[in-house]
Amino acid sequence: MKKQLLFIAMILASVGTYAQTGVWLSQATGFTPVSSGVRNVSVVDANTVWISSYDGSGGGANRQDFSMTIDGGANWMAGNTPAPVSYDWSMIYGLDQNTAWACFYNAVAGSGGGIWKTTDGGGTWTQQGLGTIFNASSFPNVVHFWDANVGFVMGDPNPGTQFEIWTTTDGGTSWTRTPAGNIPAALSGEYGIVAHYTVIGDTVWFDTNKGRIFRSVDRGLNWTVAATGITVPANGAIDHCFTDNMNGIARLYTAATGVSTTYITADGGDTWTSIVPNGNFFGSDMKAVPGVAGMMVSTGADATNGFTGSSYTLDGGLNWLDIEIGTQRTALGIADSLTMWTGGFTTSTTSDGIYKYTIIPAIDCTDPAINPGTSSANVASVCQGDT
Repeated sequence: MKKQLLFIAMILASVGTYAQTGVWLSQATGFTPVSSGVRNVSVVDANTVWISSYDGSGGGANRQDFSMTIDGGANWMAGNTPAPVSYDWSMIYGLDQNTAWACFYNAVAGSGGGIWKTTDGGGTWTQQGLGTIFNASSFPNVVHFWDANVGFVMGDPNPGTQFEIWTTTDGGTSWTRTPAGNIPAALSGEYGIVAHYTVIGDTVWFDTNKGRIFRSVDRGLNWTVAATGITVPANGAIDHCFTDNMNGIARLYTAATGVSTTYITADGGDTWTSIVPNGNFFGSDMKAVPGVAGMMVSTGADATNGFTGSSYTLDGGLNWLDIEIGTQRTALGIADSLTMWTGGFTTSTTSDGIYKYTIIPAIDCTDPAINPGTSSANVASVCQGDT
């Protein structure tokens, strides 16, 4: 038992401020190529999670594989979609352990793409809306479903200045395009970002490369837009997150400095106010923690500039506390404050790639199961005076 206590002590010492409650423990995604990264994480509940992949080796290969778990990550089952090899992931969205949608863009042509659906846990996939939605000039970014029937997809402006937004009420069998008059016109050169969106209730937001955030309060049928105040450089992108229908945050992460130019809103995104966050606000991903007002988690995978790790905030993004530093963390998926996953990179088919937040239980030093004498080392940091 004492060896277990020493191991726990080493873990706690290594993960910084948040270590007294939990750590990220490795799980194997099952992805075959070494250095497979996790592009996005779609958490259904505490047991069921879907993830999409990307080439983390630096080779820039297109990927069409996914993985999913139905037992909280004890076992991950990897598979492949039938998307063309020229396609790469925009995102995956899981509704339950059987049903998910895969959103792809054509990485080779620079435009085109489509949506695929599975109803058998990823065993088979069927392309939806073929010949109806997302033509050769499209660039799909987002797919989301509120239930088995009602969902929406969003792509870059096509044609002209009209964002390509479609809704469905029959699970994706048929789609209706949101009229141009219901969507504010895009600015010159404006486009959306893959997997950059937030949904709370009937409200959905997505951000653009021009520092603007679009919002619909009726599941994608009508839209408004507001400027955050962030000036985005060429080929740059902001990110955003809402913790409830009114309160949200938007930021532009600068890799060279690790600084995030940050704005917050308290009116659902109509107006934005500049803030200067304190602490490590990492630049890879940020997600709200459902059920905890003002709580978000951020992750960082920027090893080139040394901004890696994870952190959390309890006040809507003003102050950030480290969970850990020094380890690459990519996409986030959060079920609740005790159940969340973050991506990393595989070292083999059976090792690493996805990490689950795991609570380290408090140690009661009066516990009779802690037997003195089984280790010769003093471990006062675990149980004071217990040798």
